[in-house]
Amino acid sequence: MRKGDSVGFAARTISALVLVSTIVLASDTLAANGTQPCESEPYVVKIHAEWCGICKAIAATWERLRSDVGDRAMLVTLDVTDRDSVEASIARAEELGIGDFFKEYRRQTGTVAVIDCKTLEPVSILRAEQDLSKYQEAIAKARSSP
Repeated sequence: MRKGDSVGFAARTISALVLVSTIVLASDTLAANGTQPCESEPYVVKIHAEWCGICKAIAATWERLRSDVGDRAMLVTLDVTDRDSVEASIARAEELGIGDFFKEYRRQTGTVAVIDCKTLEPVSILRAEQDLSKYQEAIAKARSSP
C-alpha cells in the first residue's frame, strides 16, 4: 500500500465510522422520542383487503366509527389486498411501532384492534364486529388505561 492509499483508506474509514455513529444516534433519538405519532390516544387498527367479505360487511361501521371517534383515537387501515399494499402496510405498522401486531394478524382480514399507543399492546381485538358500541367501549377502555 502506498502512503497516499493509506491516507485515503483512513479518511474513508473515519467517514464510515461517522456515518454509522450518526445513524445509531438518529435511531436512539427515534427510539427515545417514540416513532408513533400519538402520545396518549389509542390506535384503532383495521386489517383490510378489497376482496375480504368481512371487511365489506363492517365498512359502514368503520365509516361511522371514523366520524364518531374524532380525536379520541387514531384510525389506521393496514391493507393486505396485494403485495404492494402489504409492503406499504408493513412499513406503516413499523413506523407506528405495531409491526409485531401486524405480523401476527395480517392474515386475519376483518380484524379491528384497539391498541394502547403507550404500551403498543392490544386492549381489544374485534373480528367482524358491526356493533359500533363495542368499538366505543374498547376505545374508552384504552383511553383510561394508565
